[in-house]
Formats: sequence, structure tokens, C-alpha cells
Amino acid sequence: MSTPHDPTQPIILAGMHRSGTSLAASIMQAAGIDVGERLLGADIGNARGHFEDLDFIDLHKKIFQSLSIHWNGWTTQHPLNVPENLRLQAQQLITQKQSRGHLWGWKDPRTTILLDFWHALLPNARYVFLFRPPWEVVDSLYRRATDIDVLDANPRLAVDYWLHYNQQAFHFARRHPERCLLISNDALVADPAQFVRTLAQKFQLTLTAPTTQLYDPALMHRESSLSPWPAVFARLLPDTTALLAQLASLADLPSPPQSFTPATDDALDHLLINLWFQTAPSQRENWTLGRRVDTLELELYNRKQQTAQSEIQSAALETELHAQRLLNSQLRADLDHANRAPVMLPRLITKPFAKE
Repeated sequence: MSTPHDPTQPIILAGMHRSGTSLAASIMQAAGIDVGERLLGADIGNARGHFEDLDFIDLHKKIFQSLSIHWNGWTTQHPLNVPENLRLQAQQLITQKQSRGHLWGWKDPRTTILLDFWHALLPNARYVFLFRPPWEVVDSLYRRATDIDVLDANPRLAVDYWLHYNQQAFHFARRHPERCLLISNDALVADPAQFVRTLAQKFQLTLTAPTTQLYDPALMHRESSLSPWPAVFARLLPDTTALLAQLASLADLPSPPQSFTPATDDALDHLLINLWFQTAPSQRENWTLGRRVDTLELELYNRKQQTAQSEIQSAALETELHAQRLLNSQLRADLDHANRAPVMLPRLITKPFAKE
């Protein structure tokens, strides 16, 4: 029988990008779970770090590259047939991690669309899935702006990816309830200590409750209860709110109960008008800043032209100065020679002539 800290039972943390997985991974690490030695550091998207094991990130990137999928896992393709050579690399990576002999795991949102692949290699693994409302995830993706090359072409893609990732997590958790812990981002943020207690209890682990504040509210934008977006999604994207309700019903730590009443036509019209009025000042400011940038670029160009002209003038002056110095040196030499002449002349006069 496997022990709670059996290295064949890692804790795998997954979920859609921007769903709170980094915060959950930092809590797991503080609680005593080894989430990796080489971790992806902080950047514009995660000021406190991603807590993602670079060994697994690199492997996942190779898998996606072999399947002609974006390196960040932006796809709705399923299933993903991993090449045999990369399956062997994954097995070697598992063996390396297990050799440490202690409780370990990893966090990478990309794992969510490779669950069947990893389950075949690690049938005893335990999983933690995070989920977050789609409007908050989409908003976070665009705020982070690191995937604009993909998402700007079709903003609906962000919603499609949210659906695909959360469908994979939901169906996997429903098939393997004893091995999966499903947590809402709201519940995680509300009580990180409860997350640790639930994790320890479900998987019979000995964990340490974090003693420091790991959550910074300023780093995670959350919609207020008065936000119109749940109603908008319920009206225009009902499949998202239906899946969110399914996730909440299956979750070990769900969000507070919510009702997603679809927005009426009048509400949508009102929202669009408000958005127009809200964005109009930004558009004017953007236009003003654009004009300012144009002015500064023109000024910079003129300064460069002046600098180039000054450099030409400086070069000419340096050439003239060099010539003048040479002339001065020659004049000094001539003057020095002339000054020596009165001294030499008396000697020449008084020097006796040679006898014939």
C-alpha cells in the first residue's frame, strides 16, 4: 500500500491560465510540497513568480512543438497524441523526480490538456485543479498582454480556451474523484489555510500551514458583486456559465453560490452605451498621446539632424585646428632657428681662418 509521501504519488497542480494556480503553488510549496528546484521566475504576469518547474515546462513546450501547437498550450485540440520519444523523456523526468524520495509535484496550466498522457505515466498521482470565472480569466489575459499575438486575432479564442481547459479538468475530476481536489479561486483567496487543510485531509498528507501572508489582493483583479459581466456571459456565452456552475457543484471548495441571470436587451444596450462613454475619454487621451509621440519623434529627428550637422562642423574645426597646430609648430621651429642665429654669428666672425 502506498504511503502518504510515496514518491509515486506526486501532487499535480493544473487549471486554466490566470486561474490562481501560481498562488496555489506558492501555498503548496510553503506547506512542504517540493514543486521543483528550477522554477520560472517573476515577470509582468506574476510579480511573485510562477512557481512552475522549468523541467516540465520545457517538456510540454517540446510536446506542443511536435504537434504544431502554440508553446503556451493555446489549443482546443483533443486528444493530444504525444510522440514516443517525448513519452520516454517524460518517464525519465518522473524517475529523476521520484529519486528524491519525498513529497513532490509540479504546477503548470498546460498539464490540464495533457491529463490523459500524465495519468498513463503516473496512475497514482493526485491532482489539484483551480477554476475561476471566465470573465475574470479573459480580463486577466488581456491585462497581462503576453499572449496578444494569439488572442488579438480573435478575442473569442480566450473564451474557447477557458472552456476547453475547464472541460478537461471537470471531466477528469469526475472520472477520478478520489484523486482530484477541485478548488475555486475565490475559495483559495478567501482562506488559503483552509486550502491546505483540505489538501492534507483529502490526500492524507502531513503539511505545514503557511505562517506568512502569501496573497496580495493588489496582484489579482476580481470583479465585484455588482459587475455586469456575469449577466453578459450568461446571455451571450451561456456555455461558460453552465460549465462554471458544474465546476462549483463538483468542487471540494466552491465559490459562494451565484445565480447567472442573462442580461436583458435593455441591460446590454445600457452596458454598451456606458462602455462607449467610458472608452471615449481613453480614446481622446490615446489620440492626444499619439500626437505627443509624433511631436517628440519629429523633435528627436531634428535633434539628430542638428547633431549630425554639428558633428560635421566639429570634424571641420578639428581638421582646421590640426592644420593650425602644424603651422604653429613650423613657425616655432623657424623662430627658434632665427633666435639661434645672433649667437652663432659672432663665433663665425671671430673664428680664425685656416692658413693656406
